[in-house]
Formats: sequence, C-alpha cells, structure tokens
Amino acid sequence: MIVYTKSKLIIVLIIFTTSFSFSQHSAYWNQKVSMYSVLPNEPNEIIFLGDSITDRCEWFELFSNPKVKNRGLSGDKTAGVLDRLSEITESQPAKVFIMIGVNDIRHSVKDSAIVANYKKIIEKIKSDSPNTKIILQSVLPVNNDIGNPKTTNEKVTELNNYIKKLAVSFDLQFVDINSKLQNKSGQLDAKYSEDGLHINGAAYLVWKSVIEDLVNN
Repeated sequence: MIVYTKSKLIIVLIIFTTSFSFSQHSAYWNQKVSMYSVLPNEPNEIIFLGDSITDRCEWFELFSNPKVKNRGLSGDKTAGVLDRLSEITESQPAKVFIMIGVNDIRHSVKDSAIVANYKKIIEKIKSDSPNTKIILQSVLPVNNDIGNPKTTNEKVTELNNYIKKLAVSFDLQFVDINSKLQNKSGQLDAKYSEDGLHINGAAYLVWKSVIEDLVNN
C-alpha cells in the first residue's frame, strides 16, 4: 500500500495532470513545448503567441530585437495555448501579442468554447504576470480560391468580432491585421499566400508595419 502525505499527493496530481494534458496533443506540440520550456527567460521579453501563422515567422530578426520571442506552435488552438501558458508567464514578459483561433474554427470548436478559452488565457496572464501588456490581434483572412483553408471569412469575421468585444471588456489593445491583408473581395490577397491560409514574407512585413510602434514603445 502507498501512503501519500498531503505534499506528495499534490505533486502526484500535478504530474498526472501535466502528463494527461500532454497526451492530448501531437508529438510536434509536445516537442515544441519541451523546447520552449528549456529556453532561458530574459527580462522584458516580448512574446508572440499563436499557431502556425505565428510559428512561421522569424520575429526577432524581423524586428531586429533579441527581446522578441516566438511562441507560435503550428496546429495549436486556444485550448493548447491554455495548456502551455505557464511557460509564457513565468518570465513576466513586458508584452504578449496573441493571435489564435483559426484552428479552432477549422476544427469546428464552438464559438462559446473559443471565447471561454480566450477569457481564461487573458485572466491567467493577468493573474500570473500582472504587469504584462496584452495585445489581441485579429485572426487573418483566408482565401478559398487558391487553397482549402477549411474555414470561411464569414467565420473568421465572427471570431474577430468576439475578440474585439473581449478586448473592450478587458480594456486591452486590439489590432486589426485582417483588413490589411484582404483583397477587394475581402479574402486573403493571393499575393500574400500560396495555400489560402498561411502567409509569406511580404505579408509579415505588412503585419510588422501595423504593430511596429506597439513592439518598440
């Protein structure tokens, strides 16, 4: 028979919960999070947090700023961000730029669940790192004519409207990147993408131009 003291029981529960959480994700997710967890923390970090749209950019080079850290993770959803958020907040970053949610709608996660996860993400950052400035960024448009993004701009717009409302309710900065990358039809401009979902270097330069003052000041 195994007898647990209160402290040992807490440790066992933490290990069990963490292991269970990791088992819900892909091998790539687990590997990437393990990499992020061993990287050194620095004061005044500027974190870019999101999915593959964030993951594919070389942010610190784009801004010529070693304080800028990429915490994008290809395929991630709002629930995945919640599961790895402690690694983000432990450095007490100066700023966190968040863009997440397109994979939720691509996998038919209910709007109510996405919004609930967003609230939890915001609340946890505020609780664990109260001096961190949180910047919510719009989810980008898609283009159904040049690829199969598995969602529509109507659904993206609905999500962005929810994110805007959350920004207002939590008194956070909301940044519209979406409209800057649209063509005249409201789709992701084909000059910025080859698959209708992910973006190229020219698009990241547009993104940079929109948020540069927020990053540097």
